[in-house]
Amino acid sequence: MKYSHAQITYHWISFCLILLMAATGVAYGQDWGGDRVINVHQIAGQILIAVTLARLGTRILRRTPAQYRTRTWDQRGAQMVHAMLYLIIIIYLISGYVSASALINNVLVIPVDLRFARSDTGEAILDIHYLMKWVLLAAASLHIAGALRHLVWTKDDVFSRITFPKRKT
Repeated sequence: MKYSHAQITYHWISFCLILLMAATGVAYGQDWGGDRVINVHQIAGQILIAVTLARLGTRILRRTPAQYRTRTWDQRGAQMVHAMLYLIIIIYLISGYVSASALINNVLVIPVDLRFARSDTGEAILDIHYLMKWVLLAAASLHIAGALRHLVWTKDDVFSRITFPKRKT
């Protein structure tokens, strides 16, 4: 059984947005592109917030498809990595939103109070945001490694559950 079309779409949109945010985050950190690059980063982050909320709602309503016949440890590992990814992405998005609110020229729809964003707590949240990028990278690497394991090594149908169906010609 496959994920729904909406779940597959949200997954791949999230993947693309996270890649875009990683690229723009690195570019901003290296002073490449000026304000435009951080504006793209903020816009992508806000879109990812909306996609993540839709994704969580769909996951609650739709759940996940029935498990394939894989080992129990394989299923538990996948469940743990998925839960970690959701938690990390939520922390990453919240910390990024608060941190972006501290910028004078932010492009946020509803910025957090500037005094809070620039307070000691706001600075600590920015530190969390910077730390979470590494935690997200580690968790995403586990997720990708697991997907590639199913695609290349075990050659089962697990990977095909999150890909769009092939069109009939």
